[in-house]
Amino acid sequence: MGATFKAALNTNITDVALDTLCHIVFQLDHNGALESNFTAQLEYNVDGGGWNDVTAASTNIRASASASITDGVDVPQLIGSGTYLSTNGGYDEVDGSSGEANLDWALDGTVTEVNVQYAFVARSADLSGEEVIQLRVKNLEVYDQTAQLTIAIQATDIPVTNADLTLTGYASTVDEAHIITLANADLTLTGPIETVNRTILEQTSFRIRKDVGTA
Repeated sequence: MGATFKAALNTNITDVALDTLCHIVFQLDHNGALESNFTAQLEYNVDGGGWNDVTAASTNIRASASASITDGVDVPQLIGSGTYLSTNGGYDEVDGSSGEANLDWALDGTVTEVNVQYAFVARSADLSGEEVIQLRVKNLEVYDQTAQLTIAIQATDIPVTNADLTLTGYASTVDEAHIITLANADLTLTGPIETVNRTILEQTSFRIRKDVGTA
């Protein structure tokens, strides 16, 4: 529905930008008792600090409106290949909760699959960069995969000491001679480097989508 997968199933997702709309899809498998009105609540964990519900007002990770999906509409089978429960109300762009009155698990002896998809943002008001975020559906018996992503390091000023002039900006190249070449600038300064931008890579275990439009 207007979004494409950012990476293959259970592959790396790197440098998640703050305040940028993201989608995540989970495959849930059921094999057991009858359960009506199942609520698939998304929850997050920042740097191992404990699990919290994603809501319309949650800090760190917050549900977000998306032009690519419609809240409460059934999600087609995006991942997985088994017997699929097509009536599921699995899209969420409001409060981090999907399914509910539209998701009923039957009593059977076979595995039934469903996909749920959430739209969310990682908030710059609460996160500063480099945090490791885990995402999952709450209160399941087994987690074969738990989604993990890393927030991109944020651009910072680069102070250059022992020089007649301190210039701040984004470093585009840094070499071993401690020469900083600034993007979109005509001036090059030499001197010891105190801080530079870095890139952090993290292994992930989920599949995330990106909007082709705007949030």
